Amino acid sequence: MTLITNTTLIEKIAATATLEQAYLWLCSARKECHFNNDVWHQLRTVVRLMNRCLVSVKQTKHPFKTYIGKIKESGFDFLGYRIAIKNVNTKGLAWKSWANHFSKIQQLYEQGAKHKRIAEYTKRWLIWVRSGVTVNLQQLVKYGLKSDIGKSLSNIMPLADFYRQAGVVGL
Repeated sequence: MTLITNTTLIEKIAATATLEQAYLWLCSARKECHFNNDVWHQLRTVVRLMNRCLVSVKQTKHPFKTYIGKIKESGFDFLGYRIAIKNVNTKGLAWKSWANHFSKIQQLYEQGAKHKRIAEYTKRWLIWVRSGVTVNLQQLVKYGLKSDIGKSLSNIMPLADFYRQAGVVGL
């Protein structure tokens, strides 16, 4: 179990090689078993593999975790990022992260924070975004500004200016 130091946490957990390894193991185990055979042994082995993957990125399941369910076609949110199942390599920002970010900006603005302070918060948030996934910040910010929440906030405050001050060019 060697750690790959140049990839992010999300990329380690959703690594194609790790998922392929689990899938190939399950397929080979299913070939050797009769269809009525007990699948619990196979499932336990896959859960053990998943636990090893979590340990390799210094994560654990909650001790009372009793159910590991199916993942929806649309993917799932993990630590503020969205991981799509259709293509394992598709990782992006979860919509809830945008909503929380805009809520914090609105809160700072309503409390009378200076524009420089809001721009500093925005800059730190963008650093967090880049730490988990590789994204085009200009495209990402344009997407956020075009959303319904982004449009409504742009009507009451200079939202695009905060991103420009945070270093996002071309808005």
